[in-house]
Amino acid sequence: AILLLLKIIKVEQVEPICILLMEKLSLFFVPVTVSSITLLELLKKEALPLLATIFVSTAIIIVVTGLFLQFLLKLKGVKKDA
Repeated sequence: AILLLLKIIKVEQVEPICILLMEKLSLFFVPVTVSSITLLELLKKEALPLLATIFVSTAIIIVVTGLFLQFLLKLKGVKKDA
């Protein structure tokens, strides 16, 4: 992403592979689904720690993404409305 922002790599260079990956994205979830089914008892036993980890990590990702976006907007000189 940084190389795209800095225009070192052009969108046209990565667009074909991005389209291919988006078309095949569902295939990446097959191993996770199969593993989840085979380990269902373990997942039930560890549900609370897993859910807590998912919620906390999601919140951290949202905050870091927001802060990084603000940094990029300041770097580019975009001003806030109101």
